[in-house]
Amino acid sequence: MKILLFFLIASVLAGCSSKDFVGSPKFESALNIKLKKMIKENDESPIGVIMMTNEKLKSSERTELESAGIKIGSETGNIISATGTPNAIIKAGELEFIKQIQLAKINYLK
Repeated sequence: MKILLFFLIASVLAGCSSKDFVGSPKFESALNIKLKKMIKENDESPIGVIMMTNEKLKSSERTELESAGIKIGSETGNIISATGTPNAIIKAGELEFIKQIQLAKINYLK
């Protein structure tokens, strides 16, 4: 019985991928929409994001983000600018210390 249950769980998990991404409450709506579109189109281009953490990023947390495929730009307190592929951003959103992720916005001064 345990073996059957193991194979059932393994087959369900094997079917899960970023293609099944339905959004995350940690992501602002614009980021959820962009990620869904990019995943649907198999677009793995890096995109810019702003991440908010619970507190200033620790070195172990920095390592976790980098292991997920996130390239960290700058840090100010608990706010981080970063880039990553859709899959890397989804993985980062699963980390406990990440509070919110927003799509980066570019403002040009005149």
